[in-house]
Amino acid sequence: MTTELSDTEQTIAAQLCARAFEQVAVTTLRAYGDELLGYLVGMLQNAEQAREVFSMFAEDLWQGLPKLTLRTTMRAYCYALTRHAAHRYLDRDLRRQRRGVPLSAVLSMAVATARTDTALHLRSENKRRVAQLRERLSDDERELLTLRIDRELSWSEVADALGDAADDPSTAIARYRKRFQLTKQKLSRWAREEGILPTDEE
Repeated sequence: MTTELSDTEQTIAAQLCARAFEQVAVTTLRAYGDELLGYLVGMLQNAEQAREVFSMFAEDLWQGLPKLTLRTTMRAYCYALTRHAAHRYLDRDLRRQRRGVPLSAVLSMAVATARTDTALHLRSENKRRVAQLRERLSDDERELLTLRIDRELSWSEVADALGDAADDPSTAIARYRKRFQLTKQKLSRWAREEGILPTDEE
């Protein structure tokens, strides 16, 4: 892992090494729960569905901790888990079929706390208009922009969150960098056409 670890990531790594799984889950949800829920709201465009998928993610995280060996940051790993949970939710009707995994009282409280903060409204008119332009992008393009720009993940974390485990890391990073550049160019062109950005002639 080439990314320099934050204090939070170091704490999580130490807790994971000590097999203090409840502490790992609580620390992770407190650190990243709000932004992961916001990511889901942006992806699904439905706050209630986002909360359901967030609960699925929390269950996946809890179940996977005993056998987890982190090869990336916990933050990138959580984005990958969240993304997979959202795709499962969209692919199948898990709202009726899914069985709840029992969580401890402390962990349940951390999940509930993270789920309550959903103030995700854009303020300025230009931000609103840019957000509308982003809705015209493909799901993959929006996810890439969200992780790289909104969540400020490193390129290696982006590749870990979006890529396949079998991907060569350097090839995957180069691919996502190129896709990111093309997506930004597309958005800039649209923004000039909509008058949000000045045209080249101005």
